[in-house]
Amino acid sequence: MGAATIIETGTDITSKQRLAELQKSVGDKSKAIPQMKKALEETTKRIKAGVRLTPEQLKNARALQITLTESQTKIQEELKEIEKLDKLLKNEGLSQIVIRGTMYQGVVVSISGATMTVKKEYTYCRLIKKDGDIASAIL
Repeated sequence: MGAATIIETGTDITSKQRLAELQKSVGDKSKAIPQMKKALEETTKRIKAGVRLTPEQLKNARALQITLTESQTKIQEELKEIEKLDKLLKNEGLSQIVIRGTMYQGVVVSISGATMTVKKEYTYCRLIKKDGDIASAIL
């Protein structure tokens, strides 16, 4: 009837989104850590050189140390979650679409990240992901 149809199987979208969020978060935190370490090293050098720091500067240095420690801990937690999600997303090889009738032209099929627009009708078969592409197989 010409209705746009999209069929997707495999990973749920929230897992993919969460993985992307975690990767961005780890990247952002990883970029900030060297800057924090550099600032703390400079403060340490000044203290060792005998420079007296104001109470405000000491307070800021302590806060920066706490932030650094928390960021490093959070990165480790997020890396563990990334690893779990990555394993989950890689072990989705059993995903398939079973056609028990006719699938018409124009249907967009997505199996575990591989996408195909149907150009010919498929009847009584199954669609699987094979070598990064979508292929049909006999039921």
